[in-house]
Amino acid sequence: MIASTGRVNVATAPRQPGSTMKPFTYAAAMEQGWTAANIIWDTETHIGIPGQEMYIPVNYDDAYHGPVRVRDALANSYNVPAVQTLRQVGVDYLLNLMQRFGVESLGTDAERYGLSLTLGGGEVTLLELTRAYSVFANNGALVPTTAILCVLDADDNIIYQYENAARVGRAPSGPSTLWPTARRCSTRALPLPSATSWRITPRAPRQWAPTARSTPVTS
Repeated sequence: MIASTGRVNVATAPRQPGSTMKPFTYAAAMEQGWTAANIIWDTETHIGIPGQEMYIPVNYDDAYHGPVRVRDALANSYNVPAVQTLRQVGVDYLLNLMQRFGVESLGTDAERYGLSLTLGGGEVTLLELTRAYSVFANNGALVPTTAILCVLDADDNIIYQYENAARVGRAPSGPSTLWPTARRCSTRALPLPSATSWRITPRAPRQWAPTARSTPVTS
């Protein structure tokens, strides 16, 4: 950020991530033994915080939905179940997981945050957030961010490549970040949007292709 000229690099400037924190909260819960079928009570909840007013989380639709499964709570971005999940997981555990996902802006001091951390009550950079989400897509592998993966000439000869990134079909490299249960969550817990599924092609790793019905992603 360059304050003197008013220019802001939105990729590296800390911003509140909002509900994009919720998948990490549920991934942390799955490391502790939860599954996508676990039931969470989406009901009015009063949480006492020393020295502060009673914390009463609400959903965006100003309604409560009773018992909901993790997969449904995440798919609908309900706030109350996410807060209830973080109460079980612990803020310190979530911060540790975010460090393993490559998010360092939040730090490791749990005393700086409350349960609203799962609703975006912290600040991260866009670059950190997109890299963290790539861990889900890469089956739990944290891959360092790089601007240029590969340079080809007109005849498809490799002029430059970053860690063999130009090779078709190569699995991502990087340290394992997620437990197997959380990896399964990233690929099987939620169905894709109606009438769509992923199709793998040699030249385009991921393309949308119409199907007759909604199909879960499989690993």
